[in-house]
Amino acid sequence: MLTIIYICIGILSGISMGVIGIGAGLITIPLLIYSGLTIQQAVSVGLIIQIIPQTLPATIIYYKKGVINKYILWVTFFIIIGNIIGTSLGAYLVNYNYLSKKIIYRFLIIIVFISNIYLYLKYWNVKDLKT
Repeated sequence: MLTIIYICIGILSGISMGVIGIGAGLITIPLLIYSGLTIQQAVSVGLIIQIIPQTLPATIIYYKKGVINKYILWVTFFIIIGNIIGTSLGAYLVNYNYLSKKIIYRFLIIIVFISNIYLYLKYWNVKDLKT
């Protein structure tokens, strides 16, 4: 039964990642926690799936459509540098108990809440978004 649940979580996350670029953080992590994993286990799964399977197919499609250009690659390079530093620091803080599980859950809730409020205020009543 859990296998089917995990496959469904993956499908939802994959569709969301391909459509709006959000999968692991806002969909996979909360659903995995709900399915019984700890937050650290859920984050581990989220990190593993982002290595290749979650991003490569959609990246190829965006590249073929011309969305990915030299400027986007330049931006991506600097984001990767920051991301390597940030994920290393975050994993260290969590796995060496500098942050309690209570703080981690609160951080997740605050980030999701603020993101949702921002998106709601900015896009909910927009009549025509240009592609």
